[in-house]
Amino acid sequence: MRLPAVFPTLWLLSIAVIAATGCDDNDSEPLDPGPQPAALPVFGDPSFSGSAGRTVAIALGDLDGDGDVDLAHGSEGGNGIWVNDATGIFILAQALPDHSTTAVALGDVDGDLDLDLVEGNYSETILGIETGRADRVLLNGGAAIFADSDQRIGNGFTRANALGDLDGDGDLDLVEGNQGESRVYENEGGDLRLADPTFTKARTSSVALGDLDGDGDLDLVQGNAAPSISTGTLAGEPDSVYENDGSANFRLVNELGGELTSAVVLADLDGDTDLDLAASHEDGIDLYANTAGNLDLAAEVLLPEERANALAAGDLDLDGDIDLVIGGERGVRPVLNDGGGFLDPQGLARGARTFSVALGDLNADGDLDLVTGEEDGFRVLPNVTR
Repeated sequence: MRLPAVFPTLWLLSIAVIAATGCDDNDSEPLDPGPQPAALPVFGDPSFSGSAGRTVAIALGDLDGDGDVDLAHGSEGGNGIWVNDATGIFILAQALPDHSTTAVALGDVDGDLDLDLVEGNYSETILGIETGRADRVLLNGGAAIFADSDQRIGNGFTRANALGDLDGDGDLDLVEGNQGESRVYENEGGDLRLADPTFTKARTSSVALGDLDGDGDLDLVQGNAAPSISTGTLAGEPDSVYENDGSANFRLVNELGGELTSAVVLADLDGDTDLDLAASHEDGIDLYANTAGNLDLAAEVLLPEERANALAAGDLDLDGDIDLVIGGERGVRPVLNDGGGFLDPQGLARGARTFSVALGDLNADGDLDLVTGEEDGFRVLPNVTR
């Protein structure tokens, strides 16, 4: 069975959390990014712009319960909650304080059937000394107005986060990607409490959850993007793949690459019903095919000259397979999948420096629109493939 063309989880979480229906024991077809005939443009000019500082995190979901897709962002100078009028035009519902937020995740933390917000916060400098900031859990009152739960979690240096049911008890737990060591928090009645899995020390920039080995629980890919704090070397560290035993206990099973990774996304890129991996670096996108739970590097690199900051996955052209959107130093561009490999990358959809990307049907026309986080806020780019 193919995954659905429009992922509900892309509306709920800042990164994709996708559970595969199972693994195929046969070898996967290679993820061939080789040259193909060029395709038509995917996204039009911005239809809406939201003013903010440098926007490094975006999450999409129905925050006010009216059935359309709203937006939360983390930006320099303050975060924001924006509600959608059902046509892709957004109204600021709540301005949130500046906490040096670098990641946002949406999910029902307290079990009241609306989407709450977890801020992943980094550090502040006081009198020349870098001091970590705690992550915060903000609870939704049901109308896109959030209140601080007073939970303070994290090591103060979070770069990425994701919500998912890690221990199989039906509620949403949290994984943090930190400078130093990633952490897992188990949900106990709405309170996120530190669990005790062991992770290799790394400076993690991104995390992705998904069932890589087909055993019904969520495994973890950790993208690492800075010099090693364990060895002191100046080179990037390998990305890490952790297997979940079903009870939120994680075991390192693989290390991939050794570059400075900016983003990781799990999605079925080759149509064989299991989850593959795309990882963005300062010199392109690596693709890994899932073969019976093992991630195997494709022969070539997508966009080898592109310094990528962000990735998102979804069916952009409504042909039933999963495409990619890359946001980077030179702007944002789609890369379409024709079912047998990736086409030549599209021209820039927007030429502004991009720090974050998210996909969702913002104007209720049945296709995936794009939100880009940029230097001065966010932009909505409608999908024009129809």
